[in-house]
Amino acid sequence: MKQELKILTISGLAFTLGLGINNFAMSETQNTTNIAVVDIAKLIESSDKVKALKSEQAKNMEDLTKLAQSAKADIEQQSTNENKEKLAKKYQETINQRRQTNAENYAKQLAIIDKDVDNLVKQKAKSSNYNLILAKSSVLYGGKDITEDLAKEINKK
Repeated sequence: MKQELKILTISGLAFTLGLGINNFAMSETQNTTNIAVVDIAKLIESSDKVKALKSEQAKNMEDLTKLAQSAKADIEQQSTNENKEKLAKKYQETINQRRQTNAENYAKQLAIIDKDVDNLVKQKAKSSNYNLILAKSSVLYGGKDITEDLAKEINKK
């Protein structure tokens, strides 16, 4: 009976000690975690590079539309169906090539902008001692919103 009481007492002390250590560890984690959130869509909208890219893309689409209209007029002026088909094929290849080139350039520029945004967020995390920065769209509550701070910095580079 005495031995059972000793084992029960030791088990209770071990459990209490373990629970105390766990609570201490958790309280330390909560006090040192610094979390921020960023509205990525808003940040990208405020980028001058993105605005310039959108403008360039609109101009490229306008140029393609003008080319297609010019092609249509040129094709209609041809006297034979054979010439119309040859010219239509030539214009279609030209338009497809330009479309492909525009898409590739657009993708390259977006990748560069994405990398710049990523580096900016990482730099802010280090300089402000944030342990974690999350997309605002995935957070229901909490975290310091640093979107405005980053929006001011994004166009300085």
